[in-house]
Amino acid sequence: MRHLMTSFLALHWALFFALLAYLCIDDGVEAALRMLGANGLSGLLPENVGAGALALGFAMIAVLFLWALIEACLGAGNGDGSGLDITRIAFVAACAVFSAMALVCAMKGARALPGVVVYFPALLACYLAVLGERWFALRREPAPTAAAADIRGMARSAANTALLGRISGRPGLGKGR
Repeated sequence: MRHLMTSFLALHWALFFALLAYLCIDDGVEAALRMLGANGLSGLLPENVGAGALALGFAMIAVLFLWALIEACLGAGNGDGSGLDITRIAFVAACAVFSAMALVCAMKGARALPGVVVYFPALLACYLAVLGERWFALRREPAPTAAAADIRGMARSAANTALLGRISGRPGLGKGR
């Protein structure tokens, strides 16, 4: 089953963080912070160090969300939960960057704290939507029955016998005995 919500949210957050990384590199920290609504943080970080660190963090998070998008589109995590691991890492990394920004805001007494904290509920809602979609997809898949497992085992045994007959070259072993 296609994960439409996961794909859309991963694309949204990948583009959001890529834009933030681009703004940090091109226009400096102040442009990215203005976009986030954190205007009070402009003088708290040194321009070169802050721009480089934030751009690197935002770019890494954008790559993680892009990876989650690729896994969702290609169906790499069908049923076993492996596709959810990268999504979880991407959301945790995004929360970590916003937590560090909120910590800097709180330590310096800046008024930009509400502008940064507003992204936590958005990330949480998106992560819960992804989890809900995965859970719903798992609930809709029929559980394999014992008869299906027996049929699969018999087919595997027949294929193994036919392959061994072809490999060994013995006549009659692989001819449907």
